[in-house]
Amino acid sequence: MTCKKLFNLGIITSLVLALALTAGAAAPASAREVAAAPARPEVQVVEIKTTPGLVEPIDVLTLNTTMHNNAERADGLVVEITVKDQGGQTVQEMRQLNIGVHPSDDMAVYWVWRIPQRVNEGTYSVQVTVYDPDGTRVIAQEQKTEAFAVMKTEREEVY
Repeated sequence: MTCKKLFNLGIITSLVLALALTAGAAAPASAREVAAAPARPEVQVVEIKTTPGLVEPIDVLTLNTTMHNNAERADGLVVEITVKDQGGQTVQEMRQLNIGVHPSDDMAVYWVWRIPQRVNEGTYSVQVTVYDPDGTRVIAQEQKTEAFAVMKTEREEVY
C-alpha cells in the first residue's frame, strides 16, 4: 500500500469512529435517564400508634409508625411525624433521617415527646409522611392519621 492509500484509510476510519460516537450520544436523553434512574421507593404506612391515648401536660407520649416497603431497597428515607391541633395548626414536627428499608420489609420508627405545659386541652391528630433523599413524598396511599387527647387536671404538689 502506498502512503496515500494508508492516509485515506486512516481518514475513513476516523470518520466511521466519529459517526459511531455521535450516534451513541444522539440517543434520546430520556432513554439514557430511564436506564440510569433508580426505582423510586414506594412506602406504605401500615400503622400509627400513640401511647398512651390520653395525656396531661408534662407527660411523655410515645409516637410510633410502622411502614412497609413495596419496592426495591430504600435508603436515606426521611420519616416525618406532624402533630396538629383540632384547628389544623401544627404544634410539633419531628423527623428521623437516613432510614433504610429492605424490599418487602417492615420498619418501625419511634419518637418520644414530652407534652409541653402550653399545649391546650383537646384532641390532636398525628400524621406520618415519608420522603426519599431528594425530598419527594413516597407514600403509596392516602395519609393515615391517629389521634390522642390532652387533658389538664390539678396536680397535687409534693413538698
